[in-house]
Order: sequence, then structure tokens, then C-alpha cells
Amino acid sequence: MNINDLLKLAMDTKTSLSDILLQLKVLVFSLNNYEINDWINYELNGYPKEYNLLPDYRKHIGSIYGTFTDGWIRYSERPLGIEYLSEKLRNSLINCDIFLPILSIENTNSSLKREIPISYYEELSKGLNKSLYIEYAYVILQNMNIKKTLVNIRSKIIDILLSFKNQLNGNIQITEEESIISKKYEITNSIVNIIHGNDNFINSNDTQNQSSLIINNLKELEDFLLKKNVKEAQIEELTNIIEKEPKEHLLLKVKNWADKLSLPVTTGVILEALKHFLK
Repeated sequence: MNINDLLKLAMDTKTSLSDILLQLKVLVFSLNNYEINDWINYELNGYPKEYNLLPDYRKHIGSIYGTFTDGWIRYSERPLGIEYLSEKLRNSLINCDIFLPILSIENTNSSLKREIPISYYEELSKGLNKSLYIEYAYVILQNMNIKKTLVNIRSKIIDILLSFKNQLNGNIQITEEESIISKKYEITNSIVNIIHGNDNFINSNDTQNQSSLIINNLKELEDFLLKKNVKEAQIEELTNIIEKEPKEHLLLKVKNWADKLSLPVTTGVILEALKHFLK
């Protein structure tokens, strides 16, 4: 199957996204691209909750509903006001992150519901008449938000394939490994931006000459980052990632590290400095 065939599948909304992702996985395998492969695996298998890896298109805001009573009359599945809650509590309740595998999302024909622990009922009851108490409360994510997630994933797949088509002249077959490998770094940089929606990942205007930068060991990396005014504690966190994380997760972990800390040096420059460790 060539890129054009896969594009046709991706644009056909009747084709399962999980099937398309499996086809795409075969295509990027010969690219040796950990970033794209990680993204495909997370979409296929679900995202781990213990890491800050969830893309924005899987993050949504839900609505809080509940069943409450005064002992005589029961009011079922009514919206509960949350404007009186603290911002921290309110956000913790209404934030609806979708960690599910893509196949589970595709098979969801209705809204997603998450129960609210009983320990929050007293706080939620403060917006009700004093004679009422909550029996059951939950957060619901409407089906239109789930569909929006699927549309975003399909759009990103198409963007990735169009990037391949543009840089590999469209008709290259999946089996033509050498042609794909020869373009792997160029394609990697453009597709990373597609996946994360972050145009700061590679900044061509950075004063550091990225193409000539070579770091041969961790000491040189530390010296390089110190010159960029990166704090020692931040550098130590990065070196721990390099030394302990599996190579296939390294690109994504380094990017998350840099984005989280809002560093005064672009992530693209840091990744360029890490080429020695990514080989």
C-alpha cells in the first residue's frame, strides 16, 4: 500500500481509525521515528495516566449532574451548579481527560459518564436548598466531544500522510525503506509539530546554529544548557530522563520536560544536542 491509498482510507469516515493507525504504524516503522510511533501506540493502546502525555484534543470539559432529594421528592439527573466551588475543586471535577484506546472511543455510541466520589457530595450540596441532599452525582462528557476527539485524530493522521506525500513524492511504497530513511529527520521535525500542535518545537530563528551542534557526552550537554541559562536542577532532571528512560520514549519525555519548564531555549535545540544519545 502506498501513501495515496492510505490517504484515501483516512479520508473515508467509514474506515476505522484503529485500522488506519495500524497501517500508518507499518509506514513509519522504517522511518525509525520514536515520536510518531509512540503517538500511534498511545492512540491504539490508550494513554497512561501517570505521565503528562495526553494531547490537548483528548482533554474536555464535562457537566456535573446529580440526583437529590428532600426525603419526599427525588429529583433525578439534574444539573448541579458549580460556580460556588473553589477553582481547584471545580476544575478537578469537570476536567474530562480521555485516556481510552482509540477502538474503545470509536465504539462509544453515547456520552461518557464518571461517578463523583461521595466525599464531594457535601461540598456540591452547598448550591442546593438546605432541605435537599445529594444521593448520586456524576460528570458527563457529551457525545459531541467524543466525536470531536475522533475528528481531530483523523485530521492529524491525514496531516501526517500529507507531510509524507509532500516530502517523499507521494507514490513511495511502504516497502521502500531506504527512500524513507533518507528523509527521516526532516519528516520527524514536521510531523512532531502536527502531533503536538506546537510550532516552538523547532525554531529556525534560534541564534544557535542547530545543524552544526554536536554533543558527545552528558558533561558537554550540561555545559551547553548552563550557557543557555538553564537551571542546574532542571539539567539534573533532564540527565535522569536520558539515563533512565527507554530510548523509544526519550523524544517525548524530553519535549514534555522542556515544555513544562518554559525554558529559555527551544526544545528543537535541545533535541539537536541530544542526537548523540538518540542514535
